Amino acid sequence: MKILGKYPSLRMRRNRKSDWVRRLVSENNLTVNDLILPIFIREGKNKIESIKTMPGIYRHSVDKVNYIVDKASKLNIPLLAIFPQTPNIKKNPLGTEA
Repeated sequence: MKILGKYPSLRMRRNRKSDWVRRLVSENNLTVNDLILPIFIREGKNKIESIKTMPGIYRHSVDKVNYIVDKASKLNIPLLAIFPQTPNIKKNPLGTEA
């Protein structure tokens, strides 16, 4: 059997060339830098309501968001994803409120 390639003698090292690529392809390395905190918000003041389809998750009024952001900052969570609630009266098939 004739071997045509240089695979055994040539090792591809492009995935280890720079630090950012090594971090990108590393296995099972979960840190706080990989976390995103979702925040569900609603209109109003001083309101917290549970979300029926997600037990243990709450929708907060806009004035409460500051407290949540401060808490996330103290825990070094680098990114927040904000999900606003659109009132049913403003929803339509075209999504014009968005």
